[in-house]
Amino acid sequence: MTTAPHVLVVGEALVDVVDGIAHPGGSPANVAVALGRQGVGVTLATQLADDEYGELLRAHLTASGVELVIATATRTSSATAVLDATGAASYSFDIEWAPSFPELPAADVVHVGSFSALSIEPPPGLLSYDINVRPALMPDDALARVERLVDSATIVKASDEDLAWLYPSLSWQEAAVSLLTRGPQIVWVTLGAEGAIGFTSSGRFDISAPKVEVVDTIGAGDTFSAGLIGGWLSWGDDWQRVGEHAAGLAAQTASRRGADPPRV
Repeated sequence: MTTAPHVLVVGEALVDVVDGIAHPGGSPANVAVALGRQGVGVTLATQLADDEYGELLRAHLTASGVELVIATATRTSSATAVLDATGAASYSFDIEWAPSFPELPAADVVHVGSFSALSIEPPPGLLSYDINVRPALMPDDALARVERLVDSATIVKASDEDLAWLYPSLSWQEAAVSLLTRGPQIVWVTLGAEGAIGFTSSGRFDISAPKVEVVDTIGAGDTFSAGLIGGWLSWGDDWQRVGEHAAGLAAQTASRRGADPPRV
């Protein structure tokens, strides 16, 4: 009997406040939720307080099949999102992130991402890393920390905007190839409505974005990351199929308010 694979996600869970309404969010938490809704066994190691936002997040995560390892916080983190005319979000943050975790469970796949990944050692078995730059929260040595994580990862995902921030003297294509030379098997670059491209040492994979009515982009990139992991667990290195799966899930999330990945 084969045991189903299990994914460990390490990173922040927070509340996105959009138009005065609190929505569960946080990039790693969104990845965990999107994995759970794909039917993938997943644990999220995060930091929450015993407050209203913390209860909202606990209920949201467990309802999506996510197991929790929680480090205590004095307050649950939040981000206020402001949407532009295209539905793209910019954020201001109220963050507490200095977790002290007990021993983390073993997993077949480990995923980290966003600002929280920069303050932890790469966990053993790291497979997936979503760079997901948050300029307001990036330390002075952000590039060195990002590259250290890239060195440990098999799948790396970034947006073209992430790469422009990290490597202002390079095109995003040049930056992606530079990251690939550090050792990951594939570097995915998401391009919003233009889809995504996966770069490998043997070629590239061009993925079209499904056409949807975009409500907002909150959680779409995180859903793409979860789609990459779930697709890889199902189909291995069939990167075209994996990328198309991830793009389809991300498009569904972009068609909904807040980070609300589809159930599949």
